[in-house]
Amino acid sequence: MSPAVRDLPPDGRAKLAGAASAADDGSVMRTKNRAVWFVAVGGAGAVVQLGLLAVLTEFSSFGRFSNAAAFLISAQLNFLLSSLLTWADRETGGRRSIAWRLLRFNALISVAAVANQAIYLAFERMLPYLLAGAIALVVTAVAKYLIADRWVFPGAGKKQRIRAGGASVHPGVAE
Repeated sequence: MSPAVRDLPPDGRAKLAGAASAADDGSVMRTKNRAVWFVAVGGAGAVVQLGLLAVLTEFSSFGRFSNAAAFLISAQLNFLLSSLLTWADRETGGRRSIAWRLLRFNALISVAAVANQAIYLAFERMLPYLLAGAIALVVTAVAKYLIADRWVFPGAGKKQRIRAGGASVHPGVAE
């Protein structure tokens, strides 16, 4: 214990310890929850995408482009669920900000769709189409998460504060 902390009254030490502990737990919990929600939202999107792929492949004239269409349609559901669940703790900033997020999300998804389609076409000749689609989906998932976390749904960064025990704590900043 540092001399400055030792000199605090017992209730001050408890508040300081509680604030630091709550900040650490909150940050870790948000990260764990975000990962869980990302997997759940991604799983729902995967089911929708693969279901659409099967329907479009079997019952439409889309042919090989069924995968791209399924990918882009399921992406809109993914944006909605990501906004409501995965990055629910990130402030939206109003309608204009939501529109910009949707635009950035669709830009990301458009680039990911090209990569997804290229991967799908590479595997579709050797494997059943649903397996090729699943491989393409998994390969693009990690990159989409990292980019969405930093560009589509950015946090408040250094300005983000965690309120705990009446104290305001900046994550990752030593005081």
